Amino acid sequence: MSSISDIQDAMIAEIKATLPDYAHIPNPYEIENNPGKLLNKGFALAIGESSNQQRTVKAQLFELRTFEVFLIRLATHTENDVTRRVSLEQEIMEDAFLLKKEFEKETQLGGLCIQITWDSDSGLTYIVPDNEEASRNKYYALNMAFLVEYREDLNA
Repeated sequence: MSSISDIQDAMIAEIKATLPDYAHIPNPYEIENNPGKLLNKGFALAIGESSNQQRTVKAQLFELRTFEVFLIRLATHTENDVTRRVSLEQEIMEDAFLLKKEFEKETQLGGLCIQITWDSDSGLTYIVPDNEEASRNKYYALNMAFLVEYREDLNA
């Protein structure tokens, strides 16, 4: 079995522990198609691209893979409520910082990977869901990219 499943599970557990009031959004690849109640304050973890690190040592392949963490929050402010808008923006950015800090402390995910590092984020964006239930609302979204370097045992 590959290491990817254990790494994904560990990252989800770490996000849940760090942001316990966030719901786990089931579809990280089409955020706007998830149920609205999950988007009110939710996270998703998507498995991104991978690259071979060109180091094969004793039947071990070294990979560098991107994992994308999405933080989603309901925009609960009115069009002209600058104070509430700024507060929501700051809250999601503070939550993002908590995740960065946690993964910097737990850089090897309990020995599952060589290293996990925060790489970049998308900046705050708005999303308007496609589904009828949630389309009446706007949501803030932040996409954070984490790079995970890990080994795969080719004999497993």
